[in-house]
Amino acid sequence: MTTVLVALLLSLAQDTPLTIRFIGNESFEISDGKTTLLTDYPYRPGAFGYMMYDPKPIRPRGNVILLITHEHLDHFDATQQRDTSWKIIAPRSVTRSLTGALAIPLDSLITIHGLTIRPILTNHGPIEHHSYLVRWGRLRLYLSGDTDEPTELLDQENLDYAFVSPWLYSTIVKSGRAIPAHRVIIYHHRKDEQIPNCRGCWIPKQGESITTVGNE
Repeated sequence: MTTVLVALLLSLAQDTPLTIRFIGNESFEISDGKTTLLTDYPYRPGAFGYMMYDPKPIRPRGNVILLITHEHLDHFDATQQRDTSWKIIAPRSVTRSLTGALAIPLDSLITIHGLTIRPILTNHGPIEHHSYLVRWGRLRLYLSGDTDEPTELLDQENLDYAFVSPWLYSTIVKSGRAIPAHRVIIYHHRKDEQIPNCRGCWIPKQGESITTVGNE
C-alpha cells in the first residue's frame, strides 16, 4: 500500500461524521457508528429537579464508552446502567464502587477505540470533578461539566465544540472573553431556558441531534 493511499485512508477515517444527540442534563450520545461516547450517562431521571428522560430510544452502536464528570446523581447513577460491557472513564469517587473490568484508569491521557481523552481536574465544590478534552479524528471536543471556573476552558485553543453550562457561559460573557470554539453547545439547561447573549450557540431540546464532519 503506497504512502499516498495510506494518507488518503487516514484522512477519510478522520472525516467520518459524528452524530451528537442530546439526551438530557449533560448527557449526549456521540457516535461515528463504530464507537459511541455517552457523556454523564446514565443519570437518575429528575434528580435535583433536572430533566427526565426515556432510556428506551438510546441504543449506542459499536464500542461504548461512558465519560463521567462527577458523582452527582444528575450525572451518573450506577443503578440505571443497562449494559455491563460499557467502559467507564470517571473520577475515582465514581469508579471505586464499580468492578475493575468496567473502569478505565484515569490517566493524564487515555487512548481508547480511536479516541484520545485528556481528563482535566476542575473545581466543583468539595468533590472530585473532571472536565475532558476529547480528540476524535480531526475534531476537538471540550466538555466542561459542572465547573464554574472558566480558566481551563479559556486556556484551550481551536476547539471544534465546547459543551458549556449556562452558568459557566454567563461567567465568560461577563468577563468579556470568548470561548475558543467554532461551536458552543449549552447543556445542563432547564427545559425552555433562555440563555442571554448566546448567539450562534446550539441550545438543544431533548432528542435533537446534529451531524458534523471535520473542522467547522
